[in-house]
Amino acid sequence: VLWRGVSLLSAGAMAERLRAIIESTEFVFETREIPVTISLGVAAIPDVNAQNGTELIAAADEVLYVAKRSGRNRVCIKQ
Repeated sequence: VLWRGVSLLSAGAMAERLRAIIESTEFVFETREIPVTISLGVAAIPDVNAQNGTELIAAADEVLYVAKRSGRNRVCIKQ
């Protein structure tokens, strides 16, 4: 998700709210509750010194994999 005009800290807070909503939502498939979680990576221009959208997405992808390797179901922010 790309949010324009949002600071890195605000984007991180928005991502955390999204993560919590998904975690607390009851997903049901064929009468069976399915637990769903999400890991998110957050990066922002100019905080990561990205020169374009491709570099920004690469920075967010990098911290997404940090989130997955460190236990999943979390938000990691590129500092």
